[in-house]
Amino acid sequence: MGLALGLLILIVCWTWPRRKAAMSATAASATLRARAHPLFTREEGGWGGQTIRAGLVLLIVISVATAVLKSVPQIGRSHGELLNLILLLTTLGFAIEYLLRLWIAPENPGATGAARERWRYVLSLPGLVDLVAAMPFVLAPQVGLNLDWLEIVPIFKLLRHTAVFTEAVRRRGQGTTQRW
Repeated sequence: MGLALGLLILIVCWTWPRRKAAMSATAASATLRARAHPLFTREEGGWGGQTIRAGLVLLIVISVATAVLKSVPQIGRSHGELLNLILLLTTLGFAIEYLLRLWIAPENPGATGAARERWRYVLSLPGLVDLVAAMPFVLAPQVGLNLDWLEIVPIFKLLRHTAVFTEAVRRRGQGTTQRW
C-alpha cells in the first residue's frame, strides 16, 4: 500500500508536466523536486494534485479504520496479524510522504535555503503531525515498544486537507506563502 502510494507519486511527478500543453520551456525543464512541490501543496488544483491528495486521504482513512477495527477485542484477536500488516503498510506510506515533504521543502516560495526550509517544515504543526504519524514505521522494529497509542494519530492528518487548517497554518506563519 505504501509502495503503491510512492509509485503513484513518482508517476504523477514524472508525467504531470508533460500533460500540460501550454507549459513554458522553463517549467518543462524544472527539476523533479520543483514539479513535485505543487502536487503536495494546495497550489496544484489539477488531476495530479487531486490524485495525490485523494490517495493520502484514502491512506489516512484505511489507517484509522484499521486502528479502530484492531481495538475491537474479537476482531483484533482473530485478524490481528492482517491488521498489523495493514498498519505497517500505511505508516510506511506516511513515512514516504514525510520524506517527500522534507525533500520538496526547499521549493517553498521565498525559500532562503534548503536546510532552513526543511527545519521550518519539521518544526511546523503539519510537520510534527506527519512525523508522529510516521513514527510507528520507524520504531516498529524496536522490541518491547508498545506503539498502539500512535495508531490513531493519522486522524489528525485529515486536518491538513481542510481549508481552515491551511488558513490557520498560514496565519501562524505570519503571512508566509508556504503551504503544507
